[in-house]
Amino acid sequence: MKKIAFIIMGLRNGGAERVVANLANEYSRRRDCSFYLITGKSNKEDYALKDEVNRACILSGNLLKDTYKLRKFLIQKRINCAVGIDLYANWCVCLANIKINTKMIISERNAPKHNLISAKSKLLIKLTYWKADAYVFQTNQAKGCYSKLIRERGIVIHNPVKSNLPLKSQKECKKIVAVGRLNPQKNYPMLLKAFAKVQKDYPEYKLEIYGQGEKKQELLQLINDLKLNSKVLLCGYCADVHNEIKNAQIFVMSSDCEGMPNSLMEAMAMGMPVICTDCPAGGPAELIRNGINGILTPVRDSDKMAENIKKLINNKELRDHLGEEAFKLRETHSVKNIIRQWDELLL
Repeated sequence: MKKIAFIIMGLRNGGAERVVANLANEYSRRRDCSFYLITGKSNKEDYALKDEVNRACILSGNLLKDTYKLRKFLIQKRINCAVGIDLYANWCVCLANIKINTKMIISERNAPKHNLISAKSKLLIKLTYWKADAYVFQTNQAKGCYSKLIRERGIVIHNPVKSNLPLKSQKECKKIVAVGRLNPQKNYPMLLKAFAKVQKDYPEYKLEIYGQGEKKQELLQLINDLKLNSKVLLCGYCADVHNEIKNAQIFVMSSDCEGMPNSLMEAMAMGMPVICTDCPAGGPAELIRNGINGILTPVRDSDKMAENIKKLINNKELRDHLGEEAFKLRETHSVKNIIRQWDELLL
């Protein structure tokens, strides 16, 4: 029986963390393998794990010490395949890959050329990533950012979507929704400026943004400057966000860069019509067939975003069509289908 380990620093407040929790829950109940999850210290805000998940909280944030502890754990447990998820875990996995009988795999979760990371982190990527045995990318565009050596050992696996998502409500409210952290990557200022243009023609509509982050005060100031105080609501974190947004007419995403955005995938799998920027590293473009199951809009173009929102407001038939086609993601990107792709690599 093969033994598999996934490694990630934490399990809260992020798309990669949510994917790992979903994969861990699935693999922990399998009979054809033994599964371990290696993380840092547990937190009450972590994504939920099933009791069957074997979790080892051994990472501390000290790269050299964590590399040693990870290597020791993999050898003691005789792990056949170890998968690093996100930057820090990837560094640990690569550095531990010296004379060890474990297949060491790393997974890049965002847009490598557009990540807001330090020069030190970029240097560590160059110094360590080549040492992995295999690579998992979320998009073909992300895979193409790396050297030929890495591309030849890389595969693309999309994120899975949750199996218990609610369906879009047939009783729509005149509201537009967005879900994601309040950080620079999401470019909510562009969305607010676009919505201000929408408001001039459709003053009855409201915009709700779910998420928390360091840009909250700046966004509140911009909302005030645009005189949208009564029309835009920053809803903060919501544990039951899908039930909160299911009665919205349109889901929007204004990001400057994304890997494979979970919130977009989940909105599509609920059957919602979506508008998203055609941003690197190509995740939205791999999910959305423009005009068929969603609408792609140029990055940082508030005029075009506003135009596309108005287009959907004006055309219920188009909204319904996009939602019906988007709903198919529920099956194509189900946990069952995505796990099958991981199995080909791990088992």
